Amino acid sequence: MTRYLALRFLCQVSLGNDEPMRNVLVYNQIVPEGDPADWDMANLTADDVGVDALRYAFAKSYSALKQKTVLSRGLLLGGRKLVYLVGNLRKLFLKHQLAGICFPTVDEAEYVSAMERFSFGSVLEDVESGFRRLSRDIQVAKDNGSFEREKIRYFQTYLRLVKKLTPICPSICVRALSAIQTNE
Repeated sequence: MTRYLALRFLCQVSLGNDEPMRNVLVYNQIVPEGDPADWDMANLTADDVGVDALRYAFAKSYSALKQKTVLSRGLLLGGRKLVYLVGNLRKLFLKHQLAGICFPTVDEAEYVSAMERFSFGSVLEDVESGFRRLSRDIQVAKDNGSFEREKIRYFQTYLRLVKKLTPICPSICVRALSAIQTNE
């Protein structure tokens, strides 16, 4: 029962940066994949990576049309991979001393509309594919020697993607943006 209550508490996901908890998702019924005993909340939420991965899994599985949400291990793993990718790219940009560049705003009509409609699955697919594409492009640029010439463009793309991800995975995004602002 305790695990269920903890999962229930965590499912009230804040999604807005404007006012604290302006938009909150409340799931009526959460069905963890497999044995509920395997979903140890102490382990899942032991660090920011786990918390963001859990928020990712909730957002990715959200449907306004369903009263029941099936929370899968695959979504949790996908969230972890995304959080690690964001962190690794942050380290790369800090290593190349890219900090202090002004932060972009996210005002793309398609993104704003999807967030207002609670279409988090499509937003996350777009953001994830953007991070994967960015990672591949950086690797290709490193291999062919053009990274130094293109690194500011890659960095600006990274910042836009982080800003888009912030409402869903705030821990890693705030950590990344703070580190970039202070160059730490």
